[in-house]
Amino acid sequence: MVKLFSSHTRSKYLISVLIIITILLYLLIVPFKSILPWSIQRNIEVIERIPASNFKLCLCNPTRTLIIKSHDNLKIVMDEYIPLNKPIIGNIIIIHGHTHLAGNLALYRVLAKNLADAGFATYVPDLPGFGRSDDPFSIRRKQPRDNTTDIITISKFVQKQQQSKNIVTSIIGHSRGATYVLKALTELADISSIILIGPPRRVSILAKKPHNEDKSWRRSEDTRIKVYGKGFPNWYTRDMWRKNYHDMEITKHLLPFKQYNHPPLTFIEGSLEPKDDRNYTKSVINKLKQPIGYQLISGADHYLNTIHIAFVAAYDSKIIKTTCDFISQFIQSNRIVSANQ
Repeated sequence: MVKLFSSHTRSKYLISVLIIITILLYLLIVPFKSILPWSIQRNIEVIERIPASNFKLCLCNPTRTLIIKSHDNLKIVMDEYIPLNKPIIGNIIIIHGHTHLAGNLALYRVLAKNLADAGFATYVPDLPGFGRSDDPFSIRRKQPRDNTTDIITISKFVQKQQQSKNIVTSIIGHSRGATYVLKALTELADISSIILIGPPRRVSILAKKPHNEDKSWRRSEDTRIKVYGKGFPNWYTRDMWRKNYHDMEITKHLLPFKQYNHPPLTFIEGSLEPKDDRNYTKSVINKLKQPIGYQLISGADHYLNTIHIAFVAAYDSKIIKTTCDFISQFIQSNRIVSANQ
């Protein structure tokens, strides 16, 4: 009699096979590391960095995928991760950075899965212009579109999912996603906590070097080509893009946190991020009013040591646990503060 594999058994079997394939591929390509594309070089470096006992693979599939509409009727695709066999203790929204993969990037999938396992209903949207969501340039307009209003739309939708008064909503912004969160702050109602992971730092300083701006411009166009198969429309000039690029600097959007009675805010950085960036963050924090938090994740890079191996997310379980434990504790410890505000 043939015994059929359960979906859980198939997943474990698939991951075991992928581990073996990963080891074999690593042994084959590591001698040629220096001539490989940057993304593959980084994958090799992360694999070398993670202790074998901490190396994990995860399909990190969402509970379901939702589609909502923006204020101007663009499709926004959003993955929902719901805790299994345990009560929901809060909502978390994760806003992605500048990546063509959007919410499907390994970092966001791994964080969402682990935060859901900790009891948080976690939502990972693809902002218009990225991933599976609509192209913002598909609508005729004279001025560039801002993703700030999308975050407000997403927040309102998420807060309607859990009607209990005991369920608070927190928001995580990674990289450029951190700036989008800060820009939307004044219109984000009932947000319990804000967590910024590796936010844009020293943008104005770095932009003074022409090659840095050129690199960012090309990356922006490449992202559109990867997602929609075409670059920017002719009317969208580099000057328009430059204004948006300089607006990514987080110090331009931290004024509410220089006064008391703001939502609890914390920063998370990896110890492998540039020292100048980390020092810059500390100088920014010193000018802000409490409640402000900070967590340095030892041994982590900008993506918290997460990578893609085919369609599977690979990660350092210790670093992800440290990060998720800190996020959970920060949210839980600030529930009363937020309720009083």
